[in-house]
Amino acid sequence: MAGLDGLRVLDISTGISGPFCARLLADGGADTIKVVDPMGGDPTSEEAAALVKGGDLHSSALHAFLNQNKRGLSLDIKHSAGQAIFKQLAAKSDVVIESSSPGTLDELGLGYKDLATVNPGIILTSITEFGQTGPYKHYKGDHLAISAIGGWAFCYGEQDREPLQAGIPFMYHMAGTYGAIGTLSAIQGRRQDGKGQHVDVSAQEACLNMLAYPQMLAQYHGTSLPRSFAASMQTFYLKAQDGWIALNYLSPVEWENLCALIGAFHLAVDPTLLYDMEKKREILPELMKFAQEWAKDKTQDEAFQAAQELRVPAGIPYTPKEMLDSEQFRSRDFFHKTSQPGLGTFAQPRNPFKSPSWRSDWQPAPRRGQDNDEVLTDIGMDPEYLRKLSDEHVI
Repeated sequence: MAGLDGLRVLDISTGISGPFCARLLADGGADTIKVVDPMGGDPTSEEAAALVKGGDLHSSALHAFLNQNKRGLSLDIKHSAGQAIFKQLAAKSDVVIESSSPGTLDELGLGYKDLATVNPGIILTSITEFGQTGPYKHYKGDHLAISAIGGWAFCYGEQDREPLQAGIPFMYHMAGTYGAIGTLSAIQGRRQDGKGQHVDVSAQEACLNMLAYPQMLAQYHGTSLPRSFAASMQTFYLKAQDGWIALNYLSPVEWENLCALIGAFHLAVDPTLLYDMEKKREILPELMKFAQEWAKDKTQDEAFQAAQELRVPAGIPYTPKEMLDSEQFRSRDFFHKTSQPGLGTFAQPRNPFKSPSWRSDWQPAPRRGQDNDEVLTDIGMDPEYLRKLSDEHVI
């Protein structure tokens, strides 16, 4: 039995953070119901589907990834009848996950106080760019803005160039992960007093929380970590015969082993090179010359294995296809085959931990409203009334 069996989650969020949070709870066994507008669906999934030639919502890989293991309900919560139905569902649920602008649910009569009136134990998890309070709470943001204001961009790139960001919006997944943690903490807290709570998640704060070291360094040492490859000179990529190889060192022993690996034995004599930034900058061209000469006649795998033999941290920047073929992933059965209408069968990453408390019966992402009858008759709604609501586009 999965660890979250018996919990019911209503996911009315859009974007990535909220649906990812709900997906994690669904993977843990919670009965998670994806609620979308009957006329509009999920804008994030539809936007991703538009990238596929001739695609629709159900040929969206993003939709499949974010909504697996969920049931599907279409419901217009802007309509008074839809709001009444949603409150009935909330009365029999444990968690609601949303990502609307602060105050939106209150205006619809579906805010935390409204839901707590029908279910004192309800947990409302709100995941937005800047949280429910503060001067930025109504500001718009995207992954570029959040990585900048959340402190990530400051740390990447050259000091005399523009800051950089990662190529994908990973900060939304961070916010979703923290949302799931906060929700599980609230569930545990409810076991003590029976009361629900409003869990307020800020993507900006989730971003900074995952990279707090530079901010702490500035406070305790009075200096900011320079945004410069030459300043750290610890992680670098080298061109091998068939691609790139990454090398790193994190300790004096690894520095000595790195120097031995690339044949720059004389650089290992001075242990201050590990910490003295000015000296690092001075020897950087020499170090890179030795390192590139060492790597140029090796394949990626040969360089990777040679580095690992000397216990030097090393890695290969795998492409998605190479990840599928990785012997490490294969040995841990990390990818599993899954089928999704509109996409066919493909390999899906499992969650990055092994636990018998996680569900193994993976289900495809739902079609819009595919479980309307099942979900709504469960709260006592008459089939004839459901047909009327469908005709009026409430469901």
